[in-house]
Amino acid sequence: MTSEKLYHIIEGWKGQIDNPVTKLSMDNVLETLQEEMRKEAAKSSGKLSVYKAASNVLKEAKKSYNDTLHGVFMDEGRYCLCDSYRAVRFVKDPGLPKVVTDKETVKLKRFFDLSKCDLKEINAPSIADLLAFKKTNKVPIGKGKPYCVDADRHVYADPQFLADMLGCLPGCKVYVTTDIGPIYLVSEDGDAICLPVRCKE
Repeated sequence: MTSEKLYHIIEGWKGQIDNPVTKLSMDNVLETLQEEMRKEAAKSSGKLSVYKAASNVLKEAKKSYNDTLHGVFMDEGRYCLCDSYRAVRFVKDPGLPKVVTDKETVKLKRFFDLSKCDLKEINAPSIADLLAFKKTNKVPIGKGKPYCVDADRHVYADPQFLADMLGCLPGCKVYVTTDIGPIYLVSEDGDAICLPVRCKE
């Protein structure tokens, strides 16, 4: 039985249940099935790796204190995903669940205006290298040395954060600005920014 069929069966049962505890349990099951359906849709479209990377960002977004600058939302026709430290603007819907907030989200356009920045294109690190670095340097950010993105401009980043951004936009070009400026990624599927991390020498 597919996740979709099971979802509709449980949804039908839920309407016949009065017990609030049972309904809550059913809601949790329905949420899990929705996630499975989103994964199945992403897999069938060949975008499962993108979906997983974007889900990592969304997971962090849900922890954010700033509910005007986190979540999944539309902005100027783009499907946006932001967790306050990273932001992606997808051309097409990545299939993520929407994060409901009662506050108007911040317009991302101004954060992506890099017209006055001295952009330098770099060779993008591989996701495998970033994750290997993370595993071999298990030190909390702020207490150790993060991943060096560009030595000339002293640009460093959280390896997991940057890996997720690269996963969201496969084959993207990567640019750095300054040691405190955003790392910019762009591809035909969208664009993204990732804030750098200060390196404590």
